[in-house]
Amino acid sequence: MGKSGTGKSHDIALISKQLGEKHYSVVILDWTGEHSESLAGLPYAHVLRPGKDFRLSLLSREEADMDNDEAVLAAIDTLSHYVRVSFEEDRFTPSQRNILKDVLRALYARAGQPGQAPTVSELLSKVQEYEGAQKRTYQGLLESSASLVARLSPLTVGRTGAVFDAQEGVEPADMLKPGVWIVDLSVLRYDQAKNLLSQLIVKRLFHGVRSLGITDQLRPLVIVDGAHNIAPDMPRYVSIPDKIAMENRK
Repeated sequence: MGKSGTGKSHDIALISKQLGEKHYSVVILDWTGEHSESLAGLPYAHVLRPGKDFRLSLLSREEADMDNDEAVLAAIDTLSHYVRVSFEEDRFTPSQRNILKDVLRALYARAGQPGQAPTVSELLSKVQEYEGAQKRTYQGLLESSASLVARLSPLTVGRTGAVFDAQEGVEPADMLKPGVWIVDLSVLRYDQAKNLLSQLIVKRLFHGVRSLGITDQLRPLVIVDGAHNIAPDMPRYVSIPDKIAMENRK
């Protein structure tokens, strides 16, 4: 931690270069694009630009062996972090969580397309269909559905949609390979999109590392530039980096 000009970027570059030369994996979530610019010329550096050469399916299974119910809970967990951090301590209501559970369960269980991830557009379409089918028996459904659509619809348009609204994409597990992997978040216009992509990458990297088992080697180094954006100091909120830190403490 330190204010501008105290050497944070210099230290990040120095550590990344040295570990990259030794064939370790370094992942940099570059909020402003400065590391993408300074490290791009290294022979072992890979700059990934969201919406151009980097897509990440928002609703794909975080782990290959997840069943449908586990995939539903994992998706809701990710979306809950996104809403909590991006909309100033807002969170899903019990009604909204029930809608998401029902809709996501139907999407993950759809027949004839095993393993295929639903898109955000499909999720929103199903929420609207659900509203039409249930509104006479589900008190407050109209307001809950409208709120879900309003919060999640920005993830389907423009460059943000090009990143998240996909059935397939680059899996963060690929970044466990040797090299310096720099995700240039500056190409995304909105902080909410940068935030969500950062959370997804960190969460899936952790699942990938955990699946590798115990080792005496250095694990990939993940550098989150501007970490307060995805791990804010909010009362009673445990961010994804907080959860990882508590798990690693074991």
